[in-house]
Amino acid sequence: MNTLDPLGVPADADSPPQPPLPARPPPPLAALRVLLFDIDGTLIKTGKGVRRAFKSALLETFHDVGRLDSYSFAGKTDPQIVDAVLEGSSVPPAVVAARRQECLDRYLANLEAEARGGAPPGAVLPGVRELLDLAASERRCALGLLTGNVAAGARLKLGALGLVDYFRFGAFSSDRPARDELPIVALSRARALFGDDLHPRQCWVIGDTEFDVRCARAGGMRAAAVATGSYSREALAAHAPDVLFDDFSCPAEVLARLLEDGPPGSTAPRP
Repeated sequence: MNTLDPLGVPADADSPPQPPLPARPPPPLAALRVLLFDIDGTLIKTGKGVRRAFKSALLETFHDVGRLDSYSFAGKTDPQIVDAVLEGSSVPPAVVAARRQECLDRYLANLEAEARGGAPPGAVLPGVRELLDLAASERRCALGLLTGNVAAGARLKLGALGLVDYFRFGAFSSDRPARDELPIVALSRARALFGDDLHPRQCWVIGDTEFDVRCARAGGMRAAAVATGSYSREALAAHAPDVLFDDFSCPAEVLARLLEDGPPGSTAPRP
């Protein structure tokens, strides 16, 4: 039987064992808040090596990069990126679909090679580590991921930057390629850990794009937007997230907002 790493995905057989999670008495389930973080633009500023790894994978697999150089990765899932950049290219859609996983596997190998060569996948954004430390010490918080990265890519990026052990589970584009379908995956995994009565409105999707807000709504969860990616505060505000942060530079204030009580069934966005 496969063991699970802190992201809730099968660990490699030759990976070192993960340290045990700290023992904390669980809070009443109704008091729990599940914080589901996006990665790129939210936790980390993505490095140029990520796009280089994708470009090499496209060339190696399809001998064509399509419109990669002008395509924004913000809020997109890894499978979606492969399909979108090659749309209208020399590669027939059926070939793209048949070899998509091969391309993603090559991307992961290239990403790992970039890291080994001294090009980290990014840099931790200001306040992030402090926010995660605070949340990890708060018994009412459970930390997870909801990201367009495939699981192995998430593990690579966060592992290289010393963030992977904060997260106990996650939902990834290797689970489902459409971001709007990831909240149900995250909720299922959270319920397996914390209890079947966990309400979607006890979960926050935290991200830097309109697509994060949209997927929170699709899953009946609350949306926290942060203007640390390519979207301005004004652009994010137009999508009416429940809370909106400029950044995570005041982590205690951010966590306090996310822990504020609210009726689980309420869907009214906050100004």
